[in-house]
Amino acid sequence: MHARRWMSALVVLGALALLSMWCLQRCGTPGVGAPRREAPSTERAAAPRVPAASSPARPQTGPRIQGIVVDTLGRPVAGVRVSASEPEPGQTLSELPCPEEARLARRYPGSAPVTLDVCLGEGIPLAMQQALELLAAREGEAPVYAEATTAADGSFVLEALPEGPLSLWALGEQGAAVRSGIPAGSEGVELVLEQGRLVKGTVRGEGVPLAGAAVTVLDLDHSRFFDTTTGPDGDFRVGPLPYRPHRFFVSKEGWLPSLGRDETVTLHRPRQLTGRVVAGGAPVADIEVRVGPGADVPRGGARKTLTDARGHFTFVVPAGLPHTLSASSSQQSAVARVEPGASPAEVLLELGSALQVEGTVWDDARSPVSGARVVLIELEHMNTELETVTDAAGRYSLGPVEPGPWGFVVTAPRHIDLDLPDVKEHTHTLAPGMRPVDFTLRRAPSVTGHVTDAEGRPLAGIALDLQPAGERRRFWTEDSALTDEEGRFILDAEAPGDLYIKASDDRVRTEFFPVRAPSEGVHLTLHPGASLTGTVVDARGLPLGHGRVKLVGWAETNEQESFSSAAIDPRGGFQFQGLWPGRYRVLASQQTDGIERRAWCPVEAIEGVEVRVELRLEPERDLSGLVVDGAGQPLAGVFVRARPPQEGAPPGRWRGDTDALHGPPIGIETGPDGRFLLRYLTEAEYDVSAVKPGYTFAPARSTGGTEGEKGMLRVGAGTAEARLVMARQSFIVGRVVGPDGQPLPRVQVASLVVEGPDGAFSVPFEKPSPQWLSFHASGMASHMRLVEPRADGQDVDLGVVRLGPGIAVRGRVVDARTSAPVKGANIAIVNRLPSPTGVGVTVYSGNNSAADGSFQVAQVDPESNVLSIEAPGYQHQRVEVDATSGPLTVRLEPEPEEPEPGEPEPE
Repeated sequence: MHARRWMSALVVLGALALLSMWCLQRCGTPGVGAPRREAPSTERAAAPRVPAASSPARPQTGPRIQGIVVDTLGRPVAGVRVSASEPEPGQTLSELPCPEEARLARRYPGSAPVTLDVCLGEGIPLAMQQALELLAAREGEAPVYAEATTAADGSFVLEALPEGPLSLWALGEQGAAVRSGIPAGSEGVELVLEQGRLVKGTVRGEGVPLAGAAVTVLDLDHSRFFDTTTGPDGDFRVGPLPYRPHRFFVSKEGWLPSLGRDETVTLHRPRQLTGRVVAGGAPVADIEVRVGPGADVPRGGARKTLTDARGHFTFVVPAGLPHTLSASSSQQSAVARVEPGASPAEVLLELGSALQVEGTVWDDARSPVSGARVVLIELEHMNTELETVTDAAGRYSLGPVEPGPWGFVVTAPRHIDLDLPDVKEHTHTLAPGMRPVDFTLRRAPSVTGHVTDAEGRPLAGIALDLQPAGERRRFWTEDSALTDEEGRFILDAEAPGDLYIKASDDRVRTEFFPVRAPSEGVHLTLHPGASLTGTVVDARGLPLGHGRVKLVGWAETNEQESFSSAAIDPRGGFQFQGLWPGRYRVLASQQTDGIERRAWCPVEAIEGVEVRVELRLEPERDLSGLVVDGAGQPLAGVFVRARPPQEGAPPGRWRGDTDALHGPPIGIETGPDGRFLLRYLTEAEYDVSAVKPGYTFAPARSTGGTEGEKGMLRVGAGTAEARLVMARQSFIVGRVVGPDGQPLPRVQVASLVVEGPDGAFSVPFEKPSPQWLSFHASGMASHMRLVEPRADGQDVDLGVVRLGPGIAVRGRVVDARTSAPVKGANIAIVNRLPSPTGVGVTVYSGNNSAADGSFQVAQVDPESNVLSIEAPGYQHQRVEVDATSGPLTVRLEPEPEEPEPGEPEPE
């Protein structure tokens, strides 16, 4: 049985900090690894430029792009740098193959190609090495074809551009914007400056800030590089840049380069590790040696080298970090650990000194199973790197292995696998001197065959899942496989019987085939189905890059039947393949701060036909307005957003926030003047909402529309201006102090953490009704206060709330009739006063009585708290406590027995 399904459960947590283990083999030479630059920049602002090494010759003539840069309120912005760039196909870091592609492809069979950026996310050292080499050579940077600065009216012109779509960047102190897929020759392009992200951080080397380090901020989505240099304090700053994740390539002469994404990037000086591999005292040539940071034994994906004829090897690693080295032959292993500052002149790896696990895989007829795959899983982190296949005699050997518990996965075609999720049932504790670890696999009732298209051509790489009959929607499958180059497959069932094979791939439509296990020579014929390609454009016909497209199929009754989604690429394109013929709705969504821009249309999918559609937004309009408080004063910091009404939406359309594939828009924030501008409105009506902590939106007091759904203001197409009123919530205010009258270091008041110098707090009323307010502080008794709102809506001042350490209460819980101890009774601290609903509010619950009925509860406030004691089979009891009480004896009355049917109720 193939093991694809269990591989998806493994999580490989590779941090970019692993890059510190890597260095260029040439890094002993000063300056190697620094990016080629025309001149190091000492400025800290983003400075797009065209390095000589990667910039193509600019045409002297060619099409141009004309447009305008505006802010989120639609006002032109002058002095913004606008540039046009486009990555060269096949040259970006995100398109290059991963050096560990083959290994990861085994882990995720049938998935998309494993590229370099995927391996970077996995933290694979060989991928880090390749990325650093490319970045040091300034490879993968998108050329900048033209630059301009916006005029006083926000306009710009980029001239002498190459043919084809381009990405436009707008960078200024006011914000940043990027828009992809703009054809050369376009007019009237609008770039809207968002707030952007100020990318900043610190570079340190051996514990101290590093000045003069070269920092390149990488936007891998668009292959743009932005350069700066660290100041005397080691800090750097670039931006604002469009808001998205960024990575930093950092280099400095005499230090190893590094690639990071945290705010602090650490550089290390180079250090040479040399060593020798021996077996029985004799050198071993051409054996693979691996090195990794820390104490973990390096596995697949680690840096590696081969020993020379004398058994010698050399690595250059970052100084100041511990490292572990390993070497393995087919039967023997060695491990050595090197601490910083204690490097021996030569590291000795003696084969046979490390733990090696070996054994044989048999079938249930006691015949050896050759070609079985054996995988060791380190159970603490569920991380796997040790794997091999058995030889002709069914034998395997794996190492080096650290002593301790390891899980085994053993898989072989035509056999029942020892597989996840039951790996812990196949756990063995490995230790020196252990016996061989053997396994027995049961023969499986297999289904074998081949997959072709309608013309009989074999289809390779088709994902097949064997599923129980009649349960097509189950996530669990009995086995999975990919067809080979000849379209052949083997699927292993757990037991004989009726099953389904689910066949899926982007090239064909998903189909289910009934089969019976065991079966030989099954022929599956797949059909290409229909395909749908399209573009998403604005009202002017310019592409809208990024966002999502949803495809919804429906029946004549307009009931939703199927759903799938795809990303919109930077040029506004999208694609669906392998569709069943039928009727669909295709819907596009792109999120801005205050609204989702959406377009949709019906399509008819036809077998074997590629349907092309263009989703064009309707002509857009703006809604401007003013947000004021209850007194009519402008209110800043309010987030205003709009969404179409939910009622009456056709099947498959987004219905409010819960259907947005990427979450709801956060909203447009009002400035000091309380103004806002919602752009890109296309629908007939919208429901407008406004949010600010401490305030409640009051649509009934607002103007420009009528009250809509869920307390929002509904505005129509004829509304261009709205006035939104925010009613201030009333607050519970006061000061909280300790027993000596001084503010405590940290107090939690409801969900608010108070750490101010005077202990002041201000908590809004969640509803215009009585509210419990809790006070918690370390070493103090918890306190509860029931607060009634004022009829005039003004704040409620509690004055000074004094917390004290409270008292410790000890006692025993016993049966009131037998005096036998009651074990496991829950002892809770509850507020003395009942809540408005008549139920006591629990202050603390977590103590249970011991076997002898004893209990102890600390930090009880006797003035406001009582004890609540509950135990199964007994009546609930509340007990008053005070500072003079000694040990308590709590006698619980048993629950009254229910009368048997027909018996009279006891009097």
